[in-house]
Order: sequence, then C-alpha cells, then structure tokens
Amino acid sequence: MSPVRRRWFPGWLALALVAVSACARDGVPGAPAPTAEREVRHLLADQVAAWNAGDIGAFCAAYADDASFLGPGGLTRGRAAVEARYRRRYPDRRAMGHLELEPLEIRFPGAEGNSVVVVARWTLRTGEDDPSGVRSGYTMLVISRGAAGWQITHDVSFGSE
Repeated sequence: MSPVRRRWFPGWLALALVAVSACARDGVPGAPAPTAEREVRHLLADQVAAWNAGDIGAFCAAYADDASFLGPGGLTRGRAAVEARYRRRYPDRRAMGHLELEPLEIRFPGAEGNSVVVVARWTLRTGEDDPSGVRSGYTMLVISRGAAGWQITHDVSFGSE
C-alpha cells in the first residue's frame, strides 16, 4: 500500500463503522434502536391483553397523567378522565368485548427516538356470532418515553359506533 492509502485507512474504517451503525438502526439516520420499537409494540400488546382481560385500569395505565384523547365525543384530558370515559362507555366485561389492534405504521420522528407515532386499526367484537357486535376504526397514538417509560400522550381514535 502507498503511504497515502495507509494514512486514510482509519478514516474509511470510521466511516464504515458509522454506516454499519446506521444500518443496524433500521437503515434510517436518526432512527431509534430496534429495542425501542419492540418496547412500543410490547406496550400495545399489554394494553390489548388488559382490555381483553376486562381490566380498564391496566389498559389506561399506558396513558400519561396529562394525556389527551380525541374521539367522536370530543377532547378528554388527563389519564383519570380518559379512564372514566372508558368506564362509562364500557361498564362491564361483556360490553368491553374482545379487542384486536393491528399496527399499520410506526414512525419515530426526530433524531432522539424518544417519541413514536403509531397508526393502527382496531376491531372490537362484542357479540360472538352477531355481525352488529363488531365495531372497527383507526387510532393514531403519540407515545413518548420519559422517566416512567413509554406512555401514550395523545390518542386520536375514531370508527364505527
């Protein structure tokens, strides 16, 4: 090797390591580590499991204290108010039915990877063989990572009533 090539080799090696690091983070500059997406998917799966177990309190534990929920009935502010809204709308286990949530898109805006936007389709089945007991719609969630871990800060949900 010529002296010039030897002198630049460490620079190329550093550039290659940066490129490999970016690819390991899903190939998107500034994207969070794959662990962040797994953690968010786990949060959503826990929420669905809590709902299907009839536990509205555990379902709402994913919301931040100052969360905002926007739905057909208007804006609800704060986790306690969001939980009260769900309890009014779904007074018992039978009314809650069975929830399915299909994430359609998960994006981490910004370079820090401390917030994520999830767009998902939800389906709620309240009657086993009754097609009128099936409701569905879409939700857009903003989930942020703070001292308490990942929490839903904004929820915009709408669908069939």
